Amino acid sequence: MRSTISTVLDFMIDTFCDSPSKLSVPLPSEHSAFISADPPEVRELETPIGSGSARYYHSLVLWNDETHSFNEVIDQVKEAMDISVDEAKAVAETVDFHGRQVLRVSVEPEELFRISRIISSIGLTVSIRSARETFREEIAGVLIDWLKDVSKQVNVSRSHGDSSYQAIASVIQRSICEELFAPRREFKRILVQKLAEIAENGDVNAAGVSIGRDDLAFTPDVDLTSTEMKLRIDHLILSDIKMWKRARNSSRELYIGTMIVSGDDFKKLMGVRFAYSYLPLITNYLLHDREPDLSIINFSVQLFTAFYLSEVLPERFPLKNFHLAAKNAREWTCTRYPKLGCDSQAARSRRDWHLFQDSRYILSAQRLVKGEQKGLGSDSEILDIFLDLLRVWQAMHPQTRYTRQHIEYEQEQWIQAFNLSLQLGRMVHMVAECLMWKEDHTHLCNAAVKTIEILDAWCKAEEQEEVEKVLGQKGHAAGLGVNMNHRVPDSDGCHTVEFISGKPIRSPFFNVASQAVSFHHPLHWFLAYLIGDMMQARWEHPNGLTILEHIFRGSSSMPVSDLRRVSRIMEAPLQTTVLLSQIRAGVWVRNGLTLRAQATHYRSSTLREHYDQDLFLLQTYLVLAGPDMFLTAMLDRYDLAIWFKGNPRGCAGVTGLEDEQIGLLAEDFLEVLITLFSERSRIISLPPSLELKREIIHHLAVSGTHGIAYSDLSGRILDRLVSSVEDFDDVLQTVADFKFPEGTTDSGVYVLKDQNWGDVDPWFWHYTKNQREEVEAHLKTRHKNSSGDWWVPRLETIADTAMGFAKLNRMMQSEVFIHIVFFAIWNVFFGVVRSVTVVNEAVQILALALVAERTTDSGVGNEFSKLVATTEVAILDNVDRLTLLELLIRVLNRENDDDDLKDAIRKIEWITERVGGRGGELAQSLTQAWRATRGGEKQKNIEKAEVNEKKKIDAKAAAMARKAAIMAQFAAAQKKFSEENPVDDSDEDEATDASATKCMDEDAASHEGWDIDDTSMDLDSEPEEQTRLWEYPSGTCIFCQEETAGGSETYGILGLVQPSTVLRCAEVGYDLVPSDIRLDEEIGLYISTCGHLMHLTCFHSYYASIRSRHEAQSNRNHPEDIERNEFLCPLCKTLGNCFVPVLWAAKEEKIVRIKEEVTVDQWWERGLGDFANGLIRGEVGDTEGEILHQFMSAVTPHRGGRETTQSDPTYLYRRLTRTLLAALGSEPHEVRMEGMIEMWDAIAYTVRCLEVTARSKGENLSITEQVPSHALTLLRVLCEGLLTCSAAELRNRGSESRMEERGQELIWSIFSGVMDGEIETVPLTPFLMMDGMDALGEVMFGVGVMKGGDDTFWEWVSVFYVREIVATLISVVEAVGFRGLEVDPGEREEDEEWSAFFKGLTALLKIREDLADKVLDRVGVGHLKRLVSTCILGFSRECVLFGWARCGIVFDTSNIQDEPDEIERLRRCLRLPKINAIVKKHTLETGFNYHLIEGWCQQLHDIDPPYFSSPGHPSLSGPPGAITIRYVRPTTPLYVATCTVRIPALIPLPHRLDTLFEESIRRICKRCKQVPTDPALCLLCGTFVCSQSYCCQEEDKGECHIHSRGCGGDVGIYFIIKKCVIYLMHNDNGCFIHPPYLDSHGEVDVGLRRGRPQYLNQKRYDELSKLWLTHGIPSFVARKIESTFDVGGWITL
Repeated sequence: MRSTISTVLDFMIDTFCDSPSKLSVPLPSEHSAFISADPPEVRELETPIGSGSARYYHSLVLWNDETHSFNEVIDQVKEAMDISVDEAKAVAETVDFHGRQVLRVSVEPEELFRISRIISSIGLTVSIRSARETFREEIAGVLIDWLKDVSKQVNVSRSHGDSSYQAIASVIQRSICEELFAPRREFKRILVQKLAEIAENGDVNAAGVSIGRDDLAFTPDVDLTSTEMKLRIDHLILSDIKMWKRARNSSRELYIGTMIVSGDDFKKLMGVRFAYSYLPLITNYLLHDREPDLSIINFSVQLFTAFYLSEVLPERFPLKNFHLAAKNAREWTCTRYPKLGCDSQAARSRRDWHLFQDSRYILSAQRLVKGEQKGLGSDSEILDIFLDLLRVWQAMHPQTRYTRQHIEYEQEQWIQAFNLSLQLGRMVHMVAECLMWKEDHTHLCNAAVKTIEILDAWCKAEEQEEVEKVLGQKGHAAGLGVNMNHRVPDSDGCHTVEFISGKPIRSPFFNVASQAVSFHHPLHWFLAYLIGDMMQARWEHPNGLTILEHIFRGSSSMPVSDLRRVSRIMEAPLQTTVLLSQIRAGVWVRNGLTLRAQATHYRSSTLREHYDQDLFLLQTYLVLAGPDMFLTAMLDRYDLAIWFKGNPRGCAGVTGLEDEQIGLLAEDFLEVLITLFSERSRIISLPPSLELKREIIHHLAVSGTHGIAYSDLSGRILDRLVSSVEDFDDVLQTVADFKFPEGTTDSGVYVLKDQNWGDVDPWFWHYTKNQREEVEAHLKTRHKNSSGDWWVPRLETIADTAMGFAKLNRMMQSEVFIHIVFFAIWNVFFGVVRSVTVVNEAVQILALALVAERTTDSGVGNEFSKLVATTEVAILDNVDRLTLLELLIRVLNRENDDDDLKDAIRKIEWITERVGGRGGELAQSLTQAWRATRGGEKQKNIEKAEVNEKKKIDAKAAAMARKAAIMAQFAAAQKKFSEENPVDDSDEDEATDASATKCMDEDAASHEGWDIDDTSMDLDSEPEEQTRLWEYPSGTCIFCQEETAGGSETYGILGLVQPSTVLRCAEVGYDLVPSDIRLDEEIGLYISTCGHLMHLTCFHSYYASIRSRHEAQSNRNHPEDIERNEFLCPLCKTLGNCFVPVLWAAKEEKIVRIKEEVTVDQWWERGLGDFANGLIRGEVGDTEGEILHQFMSAVTPHRGGRETTQSDPTYLYRRLTRTLLAALGSEPHEVRMEGMIEMWDAIAYTVRCLEVTARSKGENLSITEQVPSHALTLLRVLCEGLLTCSAAELRNRGSESRMEERGQELIWSIFSGVMDGEIETVPLTPFLMMDGMDALGEVMFGVGVMKGGDDTFWEWVSVFYVREIVATLISVVEAVGFRGLEVDPGEREEDEEWSAFFKGLTALLKIREDLADKVLDRVGVGHLKRLVSTCILGFSRECVLFGWARCGIVFDTSNIQDEPDEIERLRRCLRLPKINAIVKKHTLETGFNYHLIEGWCQQLHDIDPPYFSSPGHPSLSGPPGAITIRYVRPTTPLYVATCTVRIPALIPLPHRLDTLFEESIRRICKRCKQVPTDPALCLLCGTFVCSQSYCCQEEDKGECHIHSRGCGGDVGIYFIIKKCVIYLMHNDNGCFIHPPYLDSHGEVDVGLRRGRPQYLNQKRYDELSKLWLTHGIPSFVARKIESTFDVGGWITL
């Protein structure tokens, strides 16, 4: 076995070692050399006798990639090889599954080259190789699969007696592992040598060659961790890039199935050997790999993150060799490398992510952190190489300001640069942590010294280059055009800045606005991490220096007082800070939006720690250089020295910037000072848990009481804090309260607890200006009634440790600091600057300084207060000199009318009081004088306020007097008019009566716009019916904004006709409905509207503009499809496809009172029987025009107005009918009476849908109140329009005869049991198989008009009432008796009348008596009553709605409002008998109803007699073993059609998403018979389909689209499980929306990126179901697409 495994492995290695790693097609000039490169094989020779040279077989291979689509591959292969589409499709599928495919084997290389050129022209990868070598590679792939399968043998141990044996699988796995870690035996090389020896000896007739074990040079005892010898596993790992898709997947499964499951020993060896081959692996991955997702490099996650590798991997992983190899590859080294522009292909590739990730895995190993082995801290050479690598990325992608013209093209190299910075930041943080040993901190100090030395050398070279450039151009270069005073540096790179007169300071020369600046400084970030880690050190330097002074002095001989080195190193973070401020101020506006995006990302949560490191280095700069030098350097870099000398205008002249830009720079300058002085978390080594708590509190405070979502909150906090604290959620729970989402689109939020608002600092260093203002507003609201100084800042005390950061408090003792604060206040109150922010920031700095006096441990005392009171500042153009205290008092003494400065004035008062108490005698005397002056001012203010109040009272009294005079004049004028124009009292009484009547009418009307003709509402004296006028919709045209009422233009409502399957499920009230009971062929038409009106001419113009837009934007995926006549409402963007004309002004409605029940037999005797028999005999329409006259009398007259051909009602409704037939799938053609039937059915279906949708609106409302008003209006308009159109169509020849024929069919279906004779026509649909509302609609639009019109509505409803009862009971027999449906009968009830009626029905259907008894016993009479009541309730609601729309019947329910039962109220309104009056034994014995029902049952029985006479479903015949009868299946899905019992809804989903996920991996796709790789669940029927998969495509349509054709009509709703997103589809368009699943924090997780458990939110799912139930998906999808402009279809969004 071992010999077989080793031979197989060696064959695979020999084969893959000869395979090329780079696949390319040679140029035509290289063809001959390419062919001769393949060694000739004896068996490949095909040389005919006398033909000359030998010819070899070569194969053309097409390789898989992840960039080209199936269609692209199919098209190219079809063109190149001249094959059919099916053959090309088979090639594409094989390439996708297998990874490659041999397209052709030929001895004609030129033919292969021709094919390869065509295929590779679009970037597809093809190769031409020897056919024999290709065959060997395929054999090697088969052998990989064999090794993978053989290692999965039965894993069961065997025992015999006292002996036990290992499982077969474990033995094979171990054998494979041992052979993989053995040296390679080169069979092929030895074979070639043997053949060469035979050829030299001349023995050409040798029978064969034998190879012994000694020839293979096998060395069993080998150090498996040695890097001097390659093992088999090394060769296989390096050959990964030469393999194809299936081979790569199989090899990875082989490694997992053998080494990963065979114990830690092999896992460790695998990790070591993988690390040994890492450099060539990562090289191939970065540069050559065609399929990076399949690369073996992805295996590093499983290997480098394993805990058992921490013992061996650090010492074996060639980290040092890797860095040396990278260094040697450059063949040169220098102090400063050229700055990377990040515009190369390598920089654009995201594959470098693996390199950084793997580096962090290695650095995380324990042995690199501490232990006996050498790590980063003890191996200085590794640290040197690491720092050298960081130097490569130092200052990459520099930015230079555009000054004279705007950037022409904004490139995206900055994205690659920031991605690199993100990875570099994580890596330098990891290296810094590796250097931090708890036992010793000396290595940290040494590493910092070495980093500073490298940084100093880099900064020197950078500075020298910039100085030479500036000196060479003498300040006049194009880039330095803003240098208005032509400043130039000295030869040492510095210049003199004299901010304080007589105190010049040397500062490095640099102009951020004119020289190149970069955001990216990984060496500086690394130094900041090292200094931060050294904060834990607690020792004294022997020379009395602080640690900071020691590391920055290093090994040089420079004195400590020479701070040139510090300034040079700290220049980079200072430049970056200034750059951010200038971008915010708009100084770099000509560089485009990309630079603003860079500034935003640099301060975002992902990269904010880099900015934090810059600020920390500036704090270090301040401590080392002292406040005067540091503040002067900042003023120089910000170009604000003149501004803070009291000359803002002069600053603008020197810098060339606008005043507004300079003001924003001053605001940012002061904000940076506040941050540097107040942010002390790094200095005091704040624990991560407390730092995290502080971050959470401040980010929650921004949102106030609205709260913030969990993901948004965690995204705003640094990853370092989230990962360092063990339980982020526990910290969050301590400071915040959770609010579960209430709406269907919002998320759960966390709100800051009240007790934690005291910890909020509005000047938190991670706040933006807007966030700070929001937090201040929240705090002011919370402290509105508080008298305390809540705004006073808090500062942490800095311990005087060896680091020396206690010197930070000395910044406030600087004379430069006093000048800065002085002129910040002066320029606003007494200068030309108008900035409240500058004042607030200056006041905050003063408050911080005063607080620092009380929190410092360095003995500073009240020095700052004394400086404020004594330091005099010279004001520009003013001989006076003022102290800061005198300036504050002057500010308080001036009149301040600006409300925005009131808060600042109150704070200045607080500061003045504190300085007066601490600043000595001079300060006390100044403040005392101010207090005295303030007292007098207060008294003056009080008196002034009293005067103002008196003025207000007098003005109010004068206004009241003027009003009284005006009213008196008006009364006098009215009296004079009455005297001159007397009015008769009777007229006045009539007007009063009319007004009262109008009020009563408005109370009685249930719809706005009704006018009642009668003048009395006394119900006792009223007739049985009253009439009133219902006005048709009118208003403003949404296109031209002109009124539609009273005009001559034809106008109408915008509508949408769409196929619907909402009511396709014929339910009988059970919880589960089998799939075979679904009426798959039943698709109804639903008509909806948004209610907006438009003129017909305006509609034509608008639709023409849509066509023009489609032509102009041909590449866009438009929200409407003009081939389907679709459009969007211009106002509400609702999808539509039809124009419903409004041709009438008003319709007469009938307000009917409750009457006694209608008896059908009396109606039959009074004339219906004669009419029915006459209609059957053809005697009704004998006179020509008789039927037309009846229809014309039922039509409401049109309103006045001119008519054209296009505004003719017949023409308009023919267009509507074409749209309707197109929605059904019929071809549009000239339609007349044939289309009317579909319109009738569409109205009936719409009524049914509206009734079902309205069921959840409330039981106390009538059905007309539950349905939206615009839907009711549309129904009324459609009904009237169809009557009008029918009357117009009847004028055509032959239309009356077709109307008569349809009437005969309906009458015979309904009354066949009480009529004599038969009708000669096509086979009729049994009445019980018709939908009740559809049939009623056809009657009321057709034969009902011919017999009685609207007045016969009650009689027809009574007939259909009986039909609904009968159909419901028969449906129970079908569902339970013939389908085997299980039902919970509930509470049992006995009723002989119901039992007798039920059995009588089954007898009429000729159903076996024993089957009827079994069904009745299983269901129970109680359940039958509940089911019938439910169906009758739905049917009654439909009838009321249809009666209002078609006949204009309004029910007066004033005397039955107290009736609690809705079905009873509806029964009495419709004048129907009680259900028990129908369902009784006597009904089926004799009488009119008996013959009526008998005829219905006979029609149904004749459809399928064997079905009804069968013994029923086997489940009713006893246990399975006793079943001997044959089950007769029906020939139709379900015979009887009943009213919808339950409200249709989407399929139920499990509570947990992982349950659905587990179910999806077990379900098989019905089309491809495979488990879908990306399953989608149809929420309409529960079918799992393949999403975005080629396997189930048909005519470029995916399976979701194909499935929806037969499931949802034009719409589809799918849950893409693995992506956790809902896919809504309408025709060829679609959109994605959030799923109904939320995590424990109340958030959706689209794409499952967060990995938290997801739970079903039923409220959201119900809203999705409601969207489907109300047919809102088409408009929803259209609005989504309309809001997004795309160029490649909605799938590219």
